[in-house]
Amino acid sequence: MSTLGHPEQCRRQHAHSSGNALHGFTLIELVIIIVFGVVVMGSLLRLLDSSTRSYAAMDSLVELNQNVSVVLNRLTQDFMQAGADMPQRDSAVLCPRSDSIVLVCNPTSAFYPVVTDQDAITKLFIQDAEPFFGYTSIRHFVYDPETPYWNTYSLTSVDTANDTLHFASTIAIGRGDVLYCTQTRSYSLDTDKSFLFLNLDTGSVVLADNISEFSMQFFTDSGSTTTDWHEMRTCSLCVEVRHPTRKSSGTALKKRQCKMFFFRNRIF
Repeated sequence: MSTLGHPEQCRRQHAHSSGNALHGFTLIELVIIIVFGVVVMGSLLRLLDSSTRSYAAMDSLVELNQNVSVVLNRLTQDFMQAGADMPQRDSAVLCPRSDSIVLVCNPTSAFYPVVTDQDAITKLFIQDAEPFFGYTSIRHFVYDPETPYWNTYSLTSVDTANDTLHFASTIAIGRGDVLYCTQTRSYSLDTDKSFLFLNLDTGSVVLADNISEFSMQFFTDSGSTTTDWHEMRTCSLCVEVRHPTRKSSGTALKKRQCKMFFFRNRIF
């Protein structure tokens, strides 16, 4: 007896097996796969967005920390040197005001102690005129045991080759007096534009921008606050910097930092 099946039965079995092999996804299966893919893709996008925001926030904080440190260090260096190469007891070197802080300094360490009395002179030979070069005026500290005082004289020129100071008018100096080249610096904050200005005799420059606070407090040896340079021992300097674009909870991202320091050149 032959083991081969009937030809019609073979065709039916082949057709049935071919149909099973070509069977695809149903509509419900396709919908489930699409929904699952959308959920996974959305989760990945949210994770990526969260990571990007976190990185941007950290980058902004690092930038703020760097900015506030730079500004604070610059100001600290300026104010710590208050009184350098200046009379200690008899001049108001640092003057806090309602809208600014005024610092009188001698940035080139230019000073000349007078050793002999000289009357009605228009030029003066000194040991080294180089530190006086570039100044148009000179401050004359008149030593008086009872009431020391200042005179200010205009310079017409500084001859560095011959170490000579030339004055615009005749002056008189006495032994024990000191001639100084001083510069008046005024630090002020423009709250509207958030600029911290350094105002000099020759004009104003912007020290930093995006500054929302600039404040100083001065303390005596006993820890009480003061505005008198003769009593100042330490200073607390605070600066707050805000990010120009980044915000947190609807408000500008800010970083506030304070620094306490001693005046290096104060003599007590």
